[in-house]
Amino acid sequence: MVNKWSTFLGLKRCVCLMKSHFTVDKRINLAHSILRGKIMFISELVGKQLLSLSEAETIGTVENVLFDEKLKTAKTLKIYSEDEDNPEICFVNFKAVKSLNFDACVISNREALSFEWNTLLGTPSPMLWSCFNQDGKELGRMRDIELDNSKVKQFLIGETFYEQKQLLSFSNSVLIFNDTGKAVRLPKTKTRIPFCACGQNISVHSVEVKPAKIEETKPDIALPNRVLPNATIVSRSPVLEKENPSNLVYRFLLGKKLSRPIKNENGNALISKDTRITEEVIELCKNNGKLVQLALYAE
Repeated sequence: MVNKWSTFLGLKRCVCLMKSHFTVDKRINLAHSILRGKIMFISELVGKQLLSLSEAETIGTVENVLFDEKLKTAKTLKIYSEDEDNPEICFVNFKAVKSLNFDACVISNREALSFEWNTLLGTPSPMLWSCFNQDGKELGRMRDIELDNSKVKQFLIGETFYEQKQLLSFSNSVLIFNDTGKAVRLPKTKTRIPFCACGQNISVHSVEVKPAKIEETKPDIALPNRVLPNATIVSRSPVLEKENPSNLVYRFLLGKKLSRPIKNENGNALISKDTRITEEVIELCKNNGKLVQLALYAE
């Protein structure tokens, strides 16, 4: 039986799809693919449990999705273990997952698991990153990513879908998209060569610089190793701890309400539905690894 929440998300994506810039025929074809379960969204993956068939047990919860260096393919699922006695983070190659379209992600056995020391980590999911077009216009924040198997098809920014080929460049917090409908070539960074006033290039030669020898000198006067009777020892004032950068990223959620309850690793309600998001709620979700769910369920 198809998960009701997945069906609801599919209908919600179809509504957003109808507001996109694609042609009517393309919108209809994509909507049919969503409802048939052929297309998966990152928001549907995060928070799902990982189920091992051979051991008949749940390994943990999908915490994040890692992509390749060009954000074209989903490579790895990051899993947070639910074992209270020995919590750990493990990874599963996307190709090793047998099923994704229902209540849990399914793998054959624990041999599909890897760990940070033997896993080639990729680009983290750019959910909630700031997005701009080629002219510097802010498009909004990344809300979702559409996958066809493991291939990235579209990005949902605000209420608009952008195809993967429209992605020009990205860093660890910002993405640039081309919304002109025409090809845009990014300029390559050139190495600057210094030149003199006459217009001739200057040839630069490397010069080996040897470090100067520094002779140690002893002071002429030996200071007494004692404390004066009237001296007071002053300790350094403690340095104020800076605010966690992750809290700053999620501050735009303050004041919003949750459309769904957020559950902890044991399946118990951590934050109830319709809760107003405060700094305490953000801190609670950060401590329990639920910041992504908090952003997805906020409205």
